[in-house]
Amino acid sequence: MLYKVVRHVAKRKLPKNVLSDETIRLTGARTAKSNPETLRRIRAKVEEDEKKREMVYLTNSFEWSAATVVELYRARWQVELLKRSDGQNELTFGRWGERMGEVLQEE
Repeated sequence: MLYKVVRHVAKRKLPKNVLSDETIRLTGARTAKSNPETLRRIRAKVEEDEKKREMVYLTNSFEWSAATVVELYRARWQVELLKRSDGQNELTFGRWGERMGEVLQEE
């Protein structure tokens, strides 16, 4: 992915697990034409399978803090993993329901 950094947040203003928070513009020939707006690129250290990994998140949300964006992506990924495994196995969630579909439908 080709891009140009338009703006970056000073490291001292970021939470310690967030490595960078940048506003970018895509510069590839086709991507720049189809995506002319700026995007937000956040690099963060996250724990996955009890290991710290560096992840990069792209979003068009500039309202939320970098830490919130990272947490929302983490939570969404957990839901995706549970949805995938729900098709293969019975999952129990205590008081929230017996299957993932029930959990997603509860308000």
